Amino acid sequence: MVKREMKMATMVVMVMTMMVCRAGAATVWNGNFNSYASATDMNSWSFSNRVGEYQAYICGGAKGTQISDWLSLSPSFANMADASVKQGARIKITGNSVWHGQTMLRTEIIPEIPSNNNNNIFTGVRYFQFSMKQDAKNPLNDQYSHQLVFFESHYADIQFQGGNLKLVFPNGQSPWSTPFGTDVWHNFALQVDYSARQITLWHSTGADQLKIVVQPISANVDTAEWHIGILRLPLSNTQDSAETAVYYSGIYINTAIVPFSGTSVTGATVTGASPSPSTPSPSTPSSSPSSSPSATTGGVVTKCSSDAECTSTICKM
Repeated sequence: MVKREMKMATMVVMVMTMMVCRAGAATVWNGNFNSYASATDMNSWSFSNRVGEYQAYICGGAKGTQISDWLSLSPSFANMADASVKQGARIKITGNSVWHGQTMLRTEIIPEIPSNNNNNIFTGVRYFQFSMKQDAKNPLNDQYSHQLVFFESHYADIQFQGGNLKLVFPNGQSPWSTPFGTDVWHNFALQVDYSARQITLWHSTGADQLKIVVQPISANVDTAEWHIGILRLPLSNTQDSAETAVYYSGIYINTAIVPFSGTSVTGATVTGASPSPSTPSPSTPSSSPSSSPSATTGGVVTKCSSDAECTSTICKM
């Protein structure tokens, strides 16, 4: 009887903790794909028709292909440990994923955030939460460096290098890594403190709750756009043409960590306050190829800012 009462008390505490955590967190941008009936809905986005959760124009191949040729949606692509998601995305690249003649291979989506909401998004402390899993049948080629989730200025990237997922800063510093594996969901939160200009990294696998794996570290934090998808750098300007893919699920920008349903969060207050900072490490301007610092770089289009620059519903070369 005593054990049963203790078990019930523990469950009550866990549920109450979960409710407090959720009450203390607000989702300021929701990118969980629930609003899309299918991936073809994403083809409707353009700079003159900013519909849906994502800007969806960075994809490659022959003129006339669309984002739905490179991204697909399905409940089987989601990490169902997050009860709020109905489906996830499978994002792929092939040797044809050439966007505007670049040597990189790219398929990426960017949160569609109204300009009048930017001050609400990129301020205070924000948690960029997401889950991703490598496709077991079409795994990434570990001979190449991949940027899988990154800010446009690359002040903090989640990259895939040599079989490992890594947090990478512009100066090449990588304070954390873990094997990516296949058929394993990796859950992340990039905690960005815009005032202190610091990054904290949270991570877990499967249905486990997020835990801090990198204490606050200084970074060149800015309000650059957030990219989700695959950007693969070439080796001596050559690319393997085989199809490779990654699943993405449960993508949000929150004011505090939001736990998976049914259990509590480890290692943070419910208000999203940062733990005590570790010794700051300097960052220098990015030396990696920027995805979109401006409309063009060296004559190569790296970002579109209007339909005139890039036909947004057609991923053209």
